[in-house]
Amino acid sequence: MVLDKKNNFGLLWSNHYEIIRQLVAGILLFEKIISDNHKCLYAYICTKHKEWDVDWRTIETMRLLRNGVHYEGRPVTEATWKEYKLKFEVYTQTFIDELKERLKNIR
Repeated sequence: MVLDKKNNFGLLWSNHYEIIRQLVAGILLFEKIISDNHKCLYAYICTKHKEWDVDWRTIETMRLLRNGVHYEGRPVTEATWKEYKLKFEVYTQTFIDELKERLKNIR
């Protein structure tokens, strides 16, 4: 199967997803929560940190689409990327702010 790289936003999706996953993992180290399972990390933050306003369906869709790209080589369309781009940006900034706050408190 040959993919048209101009119309495949999978790499962009995967990279943004990985940033979010790493930020969440870093934040949760402060709570002594470690998991190799992304779904568990997100379930934890959605139930224990409702103040972060992370929507389960959104974060789960991000995870599932990333897995499709990563494990099955499924493409992400431009329309899907555009639909989620702002959500990636908002979640990334939310987690950056939270991590900065926690780092500030350890000094």
